[in-house]
Amino acid sequence: MNEFRPYVGMEFESQDNAYAFYNRYAAKLGFSVRKHSTSLSRKDKTVIGRTYCCSLEGKRDPRAKPFEEQKKKQVDTRTGCKAHTIIRKKTDKWVVTVVVEEHNHILVSPKKMHKLRSQRHISEGHEKIIDNIRLAGIKTNLAMNFLGLESGGVQNIVQT
Repeated sequence: MNEFRPYVGMEFESQDNAYAFYNRYAAKLGFSVRKHSTSLSRKDKTVIGRTYCCSLEGKRDPRAKPFEEQKKKQVDTRTGCKAHTIIRKKTDKWVVTVVVEEHNHILVSPKKMHKLRSQRHISEGHEKIIDNIRLAGIKTNLAMNFLGLESGGVQNIVQT
């Protein structure tokens, strides 16, 4: 597991490579990743830092509408989890400068990983089928149910 664990000083060629690594690490552990914040250079406004965090980080914005007033009811699932990784641009590489691994919630079992947002990846073929089904006026969730039946389960639609 240590070869999949981020550590301070670890280097990446790009932000995307760092995100992909952290997302694979999250999949092995059982949590979903979110791109939390970006730091910009004061000089030219280019990205010089990035924070990737557990999707359960933080709390709901207090200015958000109360649950009763929401058109689409969304339950707040955030727990204030502190797990995150920060990368900084150092010349031509991206370097991990902070790693916090502690979660304050139960991690997801491998059987349910395909349900986490950052772990859901649909193949181009399946994506095209879903788009065509949606054009026919069928809702996305019903299209996914259909593909799940065709594939022997929704988890089989997801690429890993």
